[in-house]
Amino acid sequence: MIARKIGKLIRGNVAPFHIYSACILGALIGFLPGFGEAPGLYLAFLSLLVVLNANLFLAGVTLLVSGLLALVLLPVSFHTGRMLLDGPATGLFQTLINAPVFAWFGFENYVATGGLLLGLIFGGGAGYGMVRFVRTIRRALAQWESRPESFEKWTGKWYIKLPAWLLIGGIKGKASYAELAEMRKGKPFRTIGLALVAVTVAFLAVLTLFFQDYILTAQLRGGLERLNGATVDIDSTELNLPAGVFRIHGLAMADPEALDTNVFQAGSIILDISTASLLRKKFELDSVVVEEGRSGSERRIPGSLVGPAPRPAPPEPDVTGLEDYLAAAAMWKRRLSTARQWIERISPPTPADEADPDPERVTLAERLHQRADALGYSSVRADHLVTGKPRVTVRQFRAGGVELAQLPGRLLDVEGRHLSTQPALLEEASEISVRSRDEAISLDLIMGTSAREPSGNRIDFRLTGMDWDAIRSELIAAEDFPLQGGRFDLELIGSFEPAALQLPLHARFHQTTVVLPGAGTTQVDRLEVPIELTGPMDNPRVRVPPDALRDALAGAGQQRLLDEARGLLGGDDDSESEDLRDRAGSLLERMRSGDR
Repeated sequence: MIARKIGKLIRGNVAPFHIYSACILGALIGFLPGFGEAPGLYLAFLSLLVVLNANLFLAGVTLLVSGLLALVLLPVSFHTGRMLLDGPATGLFQTLINAPVFAWFGFENYVATGGLLLGLIFGGGAGYGMVRFVRTIRRALAQWESRPESFEKWTGKWYIKLPAWLLIGGIKGKASYAELAEMRKGKPFRTIGLALVAVTVAFLAVLTLFFQDYILTAQLRGGLERLNGATVDIDSTELNLPAGVFRIHGLAMADPEALDTNVFQAGSIILDISTASLLRKKFELDSVVVEEGRSGSERRIPGSLVGPAPRPAPPEPDVTGLEDYLAAAAMWKRRLSTARQWIERISPPTPADEADPDPERVTLAERLHQRADALGYSSVRADHLVTGKPRVTVRQFRAGGVELAQLPGRLLDVEGRHLSTQPALLEEASEISVRSRDEAISLDLIMGTSAREPSGNRIDFRLTGMDWDAIRSELIAAEDFPLQGGRFDLELIGSFEPAALQLPLHARFHQTTVVLPGAGTTQVDRLEVPIELTGPMDNPRVRVPPDALRDALAGAGQQRLLDEARGLLGGDDDSESEDLRDRAGSLLERMRSGDR
């Protein structure tokens, strides 16, 4: 079959234009990443391949070879894209990325843009080599053809004609080999190709009209599965484009860490869409409302993993991390890795990072390589070249009465404002607020930067009045922990970067029992322990300052003994109080050392 195609290529009316167009278009398509990353380029190249009179067999072979080569050269495509998008041609590509229609071509994807240059080079080289090969064969046959007696003698024999017909479809063509060897131009367009493209566009329009919901459901499910890393189920979707309303019914996202449960489930999600900027690939959602939201619910059919799992940073030697405190540290590190990826997606790097003299700041190149390691080269985009409006903007997000299996009996209200993929393009900062209706849990998260709020990511997380024994059960060696019973507060407030945390964590215990070996037990009304979180978000270092717990226990014990002494002795004078404090401290030290 292949030999017959090659024979037809040599003896048919195939001009250099047909060969070059086939090789270049086949290579360009082969070097592109997935269709979802560059849909406009895919459709444009496929349409050209059909409309131009390119040799389809040669285009298919080139596409197959270049596709395999693209997998091997994926890092090269990525770095070539970086050279183009973040180099001297930045202005040109920034214009294309934000232009109507061209915004759908995927120029912001580093692999897609780099693949264009590599595909052009490979396709041009392959076309040049194939033209030389075909022309050489034709000239050799033309010389043989110029000797009619010899040519007719050999080509007329049955044992030559039969294998030639079986293998390459025959030796002779409609034109002489001398004419074919000197052919420079050929018919540039296929009339039937133009008709085929027109019919295909009309067919797709009708197909979209009748199967719009099915297509949207399939596309949305695939995108969410790539983001979630596990199965996503959607019952149905409804799109009313004139009214700008999109509804999702029966969403269930399997938990990658526990495939028999859902990390999130919603009865319905209603999106209010603005259609004005769709040609620029800008999705503006005036509001997103989640109804019947739940997390941790049991799945009827267990899900399955999709794509590579998030890879948390490896533990550092001689550094205290989550695995030294939490029994389920591995699970939490994977969840934190996923959270870090989401935050980094909506915290795009800026070119100014490259020139930042601060050695602690993560540069554009470092951040891009971190994303490439976590998500793969094909998923990294030059989002800092998006101007005007962000790719995706959610003005308001509301999910009321969300149920969490980990927090039975507590309902959460979640609100988001000005959420976007490029927060720096908005006047307002992106915010997420989570409140439990019993006021025990609160979270305020400001992500990325904005034109009005350039201060970076900020977090304000508070737990109030939690049952300490329920939390203590999740710790390693929980029975040996010196604090038991009572209530527990947690406070985490500060600015942060996902790649380099530097956050103070305050743990407060109320009406808790202190159990010290050799010193018995004592009840304290209030005990505060400062903790520091540093390092990457998906593998934080947990550091309790030296002697912090001892000083906190000593302070709580001294105050308790002081209060008791004052009650017994009635001492109110400052000097007397200071003396009592010293005596209480001495007594506590003797209790801690086992001297009763």
